[in-house]
Amino acid sequence: MLFKRAIFMTGQPVVLFLSRHKVVPRFREARFKCRVGGEPLEPGMRYCYPVFGDELSLEKALVQVPVALCIGYEREKGDLETGIREIGEEIKYVLRPHLEQASFDMEYAAKEFVREDGWVSGAIMVANERFVKEFPR
Repeated sequence: MLFKRAIFMTGQPVVLFLSRHKVVPRFREARFKCRVGGEPLEPGMRYCYPVFGDELSLEKALVQVPVALCIGYEREKGDLETGIREIGEEIKYVLRPHLEQASFDMEYAAKEFVREDGWVSGAIMVANERFVKEFPR
């Protein structure tokens, strides 16, 4: 938490690297509750701790700091039906409502990988206006 906050407080461009499992709500890794104040811990609940606060709110950081999110993903084991591009589009669909007020470019970058052994993966990158201005495509 403190390391992430310090990175954002520099005002320098930031790229956060995440996996699909941290973003898409149907995955366990994306389900958590923010713990603030002295509220008691609930058994079995996964908690996160806020990165942003009074000195820099999340809303302000998403607009004022050059920020990009790079999200990696792969097809789930046994899933031969879902195309790799569909997975990238699903991630953008999940992110769009949260990032549209900060004017994120949802099409900033994308790359898909297919190896000879059939392993398929990809990554998308979405970026706010300040990031795009500093690092045009």
